[in-house]
Amino acid sequence: MAAETQRCIQQLDQEWSQFASIVEPGEAIIRRAGHLADSLNLRGYDSGHLAAAEALSARVTPAPFRLAGFDNGLAEAARSLGLAIVGDH
Repeated sequence: MAAETQRCIQQLDQEWSQFASIVEPGEAIIRRAGHLADSLNLRGYDSGHLAAAEALSARVTPAPFRLAGFDNGLAEAARSLGLAIVGDH
């Protein structure tokens, strides 16, 4: 494993408990992900990320929620659901 990747993994392990909201992939998220995969033509992991982002966005207040990602299809699907993307103006 590359040194930079290993450093990032260690940093995530150290900071994980500081995250304000963590979305567990329970039944509701998994079912929503299946629906999103079908209706928005998304890949499995992308639909799971989007379902989790959608659930998390409903909990984040007062600051607006923004999804960070590098996949254009996922970004467009998120926008179609009304979610903002990091980098959008």
